[in-house]
Amino acid sequence: MQKYNLSFRELELTIRKFLGELTAKIVRNSPARNLILTGGDIALGVCSALGIKNLNIVDELLPGIPLSTANLKNFNLKIVTKAGGFGEKDTLFKLIKKLTDWR
Repeated sequence: MQKYNLSFRELELTIRKFLGELTAKIVRNSPARNLILTGGDIALGVCSALGIKNLNIVDELLPGIPLSTANLKNFNLKIVTKAGGFGEKDTLFKLIKKLTDWR
């Protein structure tokens, strides 16, 4: 951090913005319409980069892990948000399966 003269907070915000913008570019330029976001900062960065102001919770895929939808300009997106330190070793695998099977 000292090498780039950034505080921890500035580094955190830079990473959040970069990952958010990267994910937004992928979503806009691919057929991907499902996201699993881990960690609040990542979720905030992605939602901000995509211009998402509201998430509509539609289900709970696992205890404490909601499935939401977001209406974007040209398409709808399904978003799973999971706290960074939350869950077991296989939680992401379970979420992928549940999200794939969800209708």
